[in-house]
Amino acid sequence: MKPAHLQRHQKTKHQCHVGKPAEFFKRKLSDFQGSQKVLQKATTTSEKALKASLAVSLLIAKAKMPFSIAEELSLPAAGMMAEIMLDKKTADQLKAVPLSHQTVSRRVSEMSADIQDQVVNKLKASQSFSLQVDESTDISGQAQLVSFVRYIDEDDIKEHISL
Repeated sequence: MKPAHLQRHQKTKHQCHVGKPAEFFKRKLSDFQGSQKVLQKATTTSEKALKASLAVSLLIAKAKMPFSIAEELSLPAAGMMAEIMLDKKTADQLKAVPLSHQTVSRRVSEMSADIQDQVVNKLKASQSFSLQVDESTDISGQAQLVSFVRYIDEDDIKEHISL
C-alpha cells in the first residue's frame, strides 16, 4: 500500500493508533499470524480422520443405511470400543472423525461423481461400447431412468449400471 493511502486509512479508521511506533504494528502482525496458525490447526481435519470418514461413508453407502447412522451409532460405538479396549486418548481421537449426516452425504456424492467420471473417461478411451436405456416407474409413481453400458477396458469387457 502506498504510504499516503496507509496514513489516510490510519487517520480515518484507526485514530487511536496514530503515532504508535513500528514495533507496535509488527507485534500486532505477529499476534495475528499466531492466531491464524492456532485457528488453522484447530479447524483442519487430520489426514487419517479424513480417510476414516471416507471409509465409513463408503460402508454406509454400500449398506444402504441412512446417513445419520454414522453420528448416531457408528461413532459412539467406535468410541466406546476404543475406550474399553485401548484407552481414553484413542477414543477422543476417534471423536475427531467428521461423520455428520451432511458430511457423509457430501462424501457419498463426491464418490459417486468420481465413479461416474471414471466410467465416462473409460468409455471415451474405449474403442467401442454399447448402451441400453430404459425408463420405468417405481412404487411412488416417479419415473426412473436406468442406463446400462458395456465397454472394453484393457482386453476385458466391463459393465456398468446407473440409475
